[in-house]
Amino acid sequence: MTHQNGYTMANLSARKQFDEGTIRTVGANLSRAISGDTGDDKTLSGGAYAQFDARYASGTLNVNSAADGYINTNLTANGSVGWQGKNIAASGRTDGNAGVIFNTGLEDDGQISAKINGRIFPLNGKRNYLPLSPYGRYEVELQNSKNSLDSYDIVSGRKSHLTLYPGNVAVIEPEVKQMVTVSGRIRAEDGTLLANARINNHIGRTRTDENGEFVMDVDKKYPTIDFRYSGNKTCEVALELNQARGAVWVGDVVCSGLSSWAAVTQTGEENES
Repeated sequence: MTHQNGYTMANLSARKQFDEGTIRTVGANLSRAISGDTGDDKTLSGGAYAQFDARYASGTLNVNSAADGYINTNLTANGSVGWQGKNIAASGRTDGNAGVIFNTGLEDDGQISAKINGRIFPLNGKRNYLPLSPYGRYEVELQNSKNSLDSYDIVSGRKSHLTLYPGNVAVIEPEVKQMVTVSGRIRAEDGTLLANARINNHIGRTRTDENGEFVMDVDKKYPTIDFRYSGNKTCEVALELNQARGAVWVGDVVCSGLSSWAAVTQTGEENES
């Protein structure tokens, strides 16, 4: 309850905070005259606000309706830009006048995390800028994000040690492979199963079981599996992984270039790799 201009107002307010997402806080307040003479003032007034933290800007949006009937809107937004040579990126954070650009090369909405001196920061897409305070030493470790279905193999550039001074912008360019755990059943062109066969892909190899089934990690940029037989002959499976995330069952797939598994087993070449 408040008293102003000769009348009494009843006030109500509420606020909600969010740990994730672009909108971090929303709130509203409402006031109503319950006694006294309001004169030319409105009997009802209020407002609402939202605090946001987006990739390229953070700030607050306010909308207020005063007792005099006027509606006021105010938007404040902050951000920062990092530039080093040919590398430029923006951020909604304003933590300092130094920072790091991460050139991860992640496709679409891919996400990993940067652990910096024990704090976790999300990295989305191909390039990110993270402002940091100057005169600091930073231990940086890239890792998979607990908020993402995707799995990444950070081949190089996983850990870095930096000392930043005012105006410094460091650039970290890790080699990152998006991995998909693929399972399925592989057949020759005539439908026979490739049982107990050593199959290969861009990053590794595995062996099928007696039913021709397999499980292996595949680099999403190189979605193929091959089997080598008769010395220098090869059959290949082209996988459709554009929409795959994390793990996927591809069902029955055909190794193009191998007419029949029976011909291979008769020559005892099923273990060739």
